[in-house]
Amino acid sequence: MSLNLRDIYQMLITRQTLAELGSESVYITKKRTQEGKFLPGSSSGAERYSEKPFALPAGAVSTRAYSQLNGNDEEASSFITRNGELWLVIKGGYKKLRELEGLQSSKVDLKRRPGSGMLNALNVIKIEPEENAVEVGFTDRESEQIAIWHQIKGAGKNKVIRKFVGHTTKEESTLSKSAQKNIFQNITRFNQA
Repeated sequence: MSLNLRDIYQMLITRQTLAELGSESVYITKKRTQEGKFLPGSSSGAERYSEKPFALPAGAVSTRAYSQLNGNDEEASSFITRNGELWLVIKGGYKKLRELEGLQSSKVDLKRRPGSGMLNALNVIKIEPEENAVEVGFTDRESEQIAIWHQIKGAGKNKVIRKFVGHTTKEESTLSKSAQKNIFQNITRFNQA
């Protein structure tokens, strides 16, 4: 049996190696973000939900929150737009809206609803063993657009940047150690063959 260096390289860095690294990268990103921690370059206060009053269409508010707001002038006020649409002003900001919806509001976790949303769409989307590459991204356009607002353009009226895609030096070290361990296991298998 004749092997060239490319064959040996592909035996050491397999599709499975790349898939595992991609999955670990996704896990690290989601875990950090759900803990309310963001990367350098994020806006000051990015880890807290806004308490500034804001307006939104009444239809965008969950039934649970709407029932608590209905008739409660301390929490919200309402107005009719020129187009005849009912809008609400949430006096305690987005933080208050999350509380009324029964969601945690102590830290920004980029989860609009438990078990759904942008972070659930973050996944390994492409593995290219020939290029020794794995691509992590969003599985749907809406989630990708929301991520762009948080990561690059800024979310909300104040354009708050919450950098969450990428890794800290410590996280990169963790991924590097995982890659080394996986490659070492592949070398061991290769030597036993």
